[in-house]
This record gives sequence, structure tokens and C-alpha cells, in this order.
Amino acid sequence: MVCLPQLQTDQCRGSEGGGPCRVRGDAASSSGLFQGDKKRRPTGDRFERAQLFTSLTVFVNTNPPMGEMGHFDHAVTLVMVPLSVWGVATGFGLKRAWRWAWISMLVFGGLLAIIGTLLAVPFLRMPGRGGVWWNVLAIRMVGVLLFLVSAAIGGRWFVFFMRDNVRAYFNASHKVPTASA
Repeated sequence: MVCLPQLQTDQCRGSEGGGPCRVRGDAASSSGLFQGDKKRRPTGDRFERAQLFTSLTVFVNTNPPMGEMGHFDHAVTLVMVPLSVWGVATGFGLKRAWRWAWISMLVFGGLLAIIGTLLAVPFLRMPGRGGVWWNVLAIRMVGVLLFLVSAAIGGRWFVFFMRDNVRAYFNASHKVPTASA
């Protein structure tokens, strides 16, 4: 029995019959999948580089938006880029169980619930005169459902991250295990 790198604990070392160790089969050990030095396949690296290059090329080589939509795109970019960076940073923080990421998710879930609910209200108050009734009803329903679904997701995140066990998980200190030499 050989322990995986993430299971290097006192229980695991020296245990031949029990403990949380996992058996490494001949196929797994010969392929190098469970090596301690985290080997990466060159194909995955090439794919990631190609994907990054393609996305940057498409982003840089697109025509700039023109007219009124161009002004809107530039204004929205100033809002969306910081929100995207906030979301990516929160994802890394959640992965590492940092307390600020927990607070960030509470803020993010609360904002999503409030903004989604407030944006659904104009679709409910939309006048129905001058159009076919089923067309106006369809527009109302699509708008209300679109924003209320996002509000429900935000509310669910807020309720989930307010639970006692989630709060205790993020308030506990998580130390990264160190490998012994």
C-alpha cells in the first residue's frame, strides 16, 4: 500500500493493512499518474496554450462596437471586468476555504437576489395596451422568469452560506499539510 500525496498523515505512514491509504495498481504506478511530483501531460499543456491563444486572438481582433451600442459596451465593460475578477478571486478563495471568500459569497448572493428581484418588477408593471395580448404576456413571463431565476439562485447562495456548518467550516483554520522528507 502506498499513500497518495494528499493523504500523508501520521495514520497513513507505516500502515500496511489499515488506515486511509489507497492501493496503487500496476497500471496506475506504471503510467505515472500517482507520482508525488504531479506530472503533467504535454498534450494538456498544448491544449491550454492553444485555448488561451485563441481566446486572446478573438478578443483582440474583433471589430470595435459602433454607434450607441458601442457606448453601452464600453460602459458595461467598466462594470463587468471588476465583477469578473471578483468572481474568479472568490472562486480561488472558496477552493482554499478563506474567510473573506465566504463573506464575498454572502455579498454576491445578496446582491444577486436583490437586483434580480428589482429587475423583475418592471416586467410585471409593463403596460399591455397596443399589442397582442399573448405577445405582451410572453414578454412579461420571459422577463420575470429570467430575473426571478437569478434572484432565486442568489437567495439560495445566501441561505447556503449562512448555515452554521458552512460558517464553522470557513471560520476554522485550514493549514496546508507539509510533506516530511
